[in-house]
Amino acid sequence: MQFEKLDREGIGTSSMSRQPMYKHLDTETGKRTAIRRLLLKPELQDSFSQSAGLPSSNSAQEEDYGVPCMTIREVSLLKVMNHKNVARLVHVEPDNEDRFLRLYLEYAGEDMTTFLKKNPKRASDPKVIKDLLKQLLDGVNHYHSAKAAHGNLRAHNVLIELDTRSDRSEEEVQCNLLITNLQLVTDASAYRAPELLLGSKKLTPAADMFSVGCIFYEMLMKKSLFDADDKLDIIFRLMGTPNEDNWPGVTQLYGEKLSKYRKYSTMDLSEVVSDLESAGVDLLSKLLCLDPSKRVTAADALKHGYFANVNPKQPPETTTAATASSSASTSASVNP
Repeated sequence: MQFEKLDREGIGTSSMSRQPMYKHLDTETGKRTAIRRLLLKPELQDSFSQSAGLPSSNSAQEEDYGVPCMTIREVSLLKVMNHKNVARLVHVEPDNEDRFLRLYLEYAGEDMTTFLKKNPKRASDPKVIKDLLKQLLDGVNHYHSAKAAHGNLRAHNVLIELDTRSDRSEEEVQCNLLITNLQLVTDASAYRAPELLLGSKKLTPAADMFSVGCIFYEMLMKKSLFDADDKLDIIFRLMGTPNEDNWPGVTQLYGEKLSKYRKYSTMDLSEVVSDLESAGVDLLSKLLCLDPSKRVTAADALKHGYFANVNPKQPPETTTAATASSSASTSASVNP
């Protein structure tokens, strides 16, 4: 058997199968992996959507036969992902009941939530925060260059491993970041963009960038930005309530839902993250911009002045956008 289960407690609960998720050892390479499950039987799509609180699929006609098209697109995208900050797809197989497809994804270190708790001193170093954010943006930009959205960015899907080679001193220890896409039962809405919380069903690169902003804040403050029942109210208190000035067309799209919220003005982010340099505050505001059409892209964020003093690293291996774009669309339906 190529894969052996490593731990007893697991790394969380799968939102797909509602079963514990475990790390596995690839006995051929000695590397760790984690399993993600995707639907294999199209008739399960609607029942899963309902259990997850999502609308039923509107594409039943195209998925009446064979493997669901979303599953095919997801696997195809992961197979062409080739970047040092994106978890590789190691192996694919059906599970024992043939209801799901098992994806063995590269796994390293620990998720960001655990890293922040276990390494308070290192995780508070401005240089480490800046370096980790840059690695995160590098990985996200790779997804977007393939004309695909990750769609599930949150702290539990950001893995961090310390490079503790014997020739490095404590000060020289590097933190290597890896973006994965495990479907864990956690509160994904804490990282969800306002357009999604208002009712949009499209996952776009812009929605990913808002999630990056939430993760950036969490790295800075060691707590979730929108850790409350009404995420929209918290977003509006911080970034202001959407209107035609800061988000043209928003009232036509979401006017009825917006009418239920108080009219807030934008807060001064420099007072919220008072220890962050001005360039970092500016980047955070661009990541958390309400209007998705004005939100900073990953490519532009990487050029931001906040990273001016980050030591350049060797360019990561990448696959061509043209190859990946044939396997995935720019946006997809919302997944849990």
